[in-house]
Amino acid sequence: MFQLKNNMNSILSRFIISILSLISIFIFPWWVLLIITMIISLFTPFFIEMIVIGYWLDILYGINDDRIMLIVFTISFLVVLYLKKNLIFK
Repeated sequence: MFQLKNNMNSILSRFIISILSLISIFIFPWWVLLIITMIISLFTPFFIEMIVIGYWLDILYGINDDRIMLIVFTISFLVVLYLKKNLIFK
């Protein structure tokens, strides 16, 4: 029972972080959002929402047929995954 309750708290906190991240697309510049999502990604396991945020930035503010923000956020996501796996938690 405790495991289920702990898992529900984890799901709820992940949902709140995801919603706040998607709302912050309209509030912050892209570089502030990149820093915030990298910090969140360090403490959240497999924060795939980082790539979704890059995609939405491209859809909302990007140039036609140019996916720069998606590429930047994807590369940042992979860098944070590498840092978490190989450098920080050894």
